[in-house]
Amino acid sequence: MTAADPPVTCAFSVLNLGKVAELFVAWQRGLKGVPSYYAIKCNPNSALLGALAALGAGFDCASPAEMDAVFALGVAADRIIYVNPCNPEAHIQHAASVGVDITTFDSVEVDKLTRFHPRCRLLLRLKVPDVGDASLT
Repeated sequence: MTAADPPVTCAFSVLNLGKVAELFVAWQRGLKGVPSYYAIKCNPNSALLGALAALGAGFDCASPAEMDAVFALGVAADRIIYVNPCNPEAHIQHAASVGVDITTFDSVEVDKLTRFHPRCRLLLRLKVPDVGDASLT
């Protein structure tokens, strides 16, 4: 951008899909056997989601709309986890109806999850301190 360019009046972002692929491969190499689940709520950019889907990433979806967006990319249900700290019954039922059988939970939500999605596999969410270098390279 130069001073001669018109002023930017709205927000924009620049996305380097090559860097995304590089970091994804580094994740896979550094954490063999540990699946990754990209949280769509972080950045739902369709090019980014498509690139991650093509690389074999899993997806962390917080709503039926996010699940449906990932299905539209051709991603199978076994690569999706439903992650929402407050699970509306309709969202749990939607996950069950489309075959999304993994979710995170806390103790308050267990009864609701077992009632509305009894075959669901549960992942315990842990809060750990964010200390030190998180670099994969």
